[in-house]
Amino acid sequence: MIQLDRSGVTGADDVLVERLSHRFAQDQVVRLPGLVPPDIMARLAARLERGAWRAFGHHDIGEEVILDDAPALHLLHFLVNTPAFLACVQRIAQAEPLANFIGRVYRFVPSAGHSDSWHDDVKDGRAVGLSINLGSRAYAGGVFQIRRKGSSQLLAEAPNVVA
Repeated sequence: MIQLDRSGVTGADDVLVERLSHRFAQDQVVRLPGLVPPDIMARLAARLERGAWRAFGHHDIGEEVILDDAPALHLLHFLVNTPAFLACVQRIAQAEPLANFIGRVYRFVPSAGHSDSWHDDVKDGRAVGLSINLGSRAYAGGVFQIRRKGSSQLLAEAPNVVA
């Protein structure tokens, strides 16, 4: 199991990374369960529970709420931007050298009209997408799907389920 920690990444041995790289080449997506260790997840869960959330619209893509909590976001950026993790993801995705991950903490609230639609993330020098589920309770819903631009044929599909 690959896991982030304050000094980089653990569990990313050559055999596992090679297996994940083959899966990524075939499916264009891999799952890394347990990526964020329980102690850090607990700290993040507390910040998410107490944090301020605000509505955010992505023009014609969708609607969500995002977290206004710089410490939570900075912690996540710190974890995913260690040289060791960037190198690990680069090897898995067989990508050019990765400079950094940047992002946001967001949620879709059931029955609140939150949604996402087909969109293209290949812009602004982006090479690899990363999504980390931060939910502390079991949930089901949402399916990550990937397809070639201009095609309706799915390349990959990953259910968003945590038990």
